[in-house]
Amino acid sequence: MGQWGWAAEKTKPDDGLGVSALAQVALSLLLVIAAIAGLAWLVKKMQHFQPMSQSSMRVVASLALGPRDRVLLVQVGEQQVLLGASPGRINMLHVFAEPVIEADTATTTGADFSNTLAKLLKQKSS
Repeated sequence: MGQWGWAAEKTKPDDGLGVSALAQVALSLLLVIAAIAGLAWLVKKMQHFQPMSQSSMRVVASLALGPRDRVLLVQVGEQQVLLGASPGRINMLHVFAEPVIEADTATTTGADFSNTLAKLLKQKSS
């Protein structure tokens, strides 16, 4: 090697990121994203399960009025309360003296609740 011999030697640059390392990072990232998505799905499903306690308050029926507004019939102890719920606000609409719908046999379909609510409003206005 001559005077510039050290510069003439070809060395392979070591970039540290081979194909296998890149594939391993991508696979790890996919596994983390899949785990986050799976946990989010599980948490969403677990919110639908209510504890099996004897709570003195429960939703007997509900009716969607729009994409964000609902009317709820809530059983509190022995009374039923009609609530209007919208994002960030809940208003008490009416407190019924006697139960409108039996909490044990209540159906949560909107059609039954809307028919019952319409009948009650007609009785109230007459």
